[in-house]
Amino acid sequence: MRRFLLVPLALLVGCGEPRDPDADLVRRQGHTQAFAAAALVRAKPTDGEAVQLSLSAWKGQDGAVKLLAAKADVEVLEARLEADGRLLLWSPRQREVCTTRLDAPEVPALLAHLPLLLTELSDGPLAPNAVRSTEGRWTWTAGDLAIALVLEGDRPRTKTVADAAGTTLVTLTYGEQRAFDELLRPARVTIQVPDGEALVILRRLDALGDVSAERLRLTIPDDAVTVPFPTLLEHLKR
Repeated sequence: MRRFLLVPLALLVGCGEPRDPDADLVRRQGHTQAFAAAALVRAKPTDGEAVQLSLSAWKGQDGAVKLLAAKADVEVLEARLEADGRLLLWSPRQREVCTTRLDAPEVPALLAHLPLLLTELSDGPLAPNAVRSTEGRWTWTAGDLAIALVLEGDRPRTKTVADAAGTTLVTLTYGEQRAFDELLRPARVTIQVPDGEALVILRRLDALGDVSAERLRLTIPDDAVTVPFPTLLEHLKR
């Protein structure tokens, strides 16, 4: 279930020259390697209560990502994600810190699939190398993953990511698109995984030349307490 996280993020949307007749849509989506974004996220695990967070994200040219999460205007979590899946998390409220990987068994699928959402922000839903399989349905592969996108006219509607056995790992359902300067993106995306779902409402997306090292830095105080990831996650629910 986590194998796709080891695939380079760019492969999730593909590479190469656009193919007609949707080359114009690929161009209109736009692309940015580095960005700043803000979103409202409502996550609901299958066996737990829903949580609503305001999320800010910065992604640099090197693939590093800085995340800030706030609940009711109170910052509850800072995180830095490396391009290879390493994750450092700091809870200023609990003064707890932990390190893990997105493909670690204890990481919930909603968090483990974060690279997919980041790629959507960088590149948009439709891959330049997608091949039309049926009317309105485009497919491509990333490693041993099969990705399918359904369009309604020129608007993305649903995307599925399946493993080599045909098991669906992630389903994305798109709402209306919105122009964020030169980037055209769905403003609402519902992400469904076997252990829960999340609604993401994109509020801001700015294409950047790069993000400063200072902005991407995660500063951990000397008195921070190191805890396992499950402990930090449980404390964040309080």
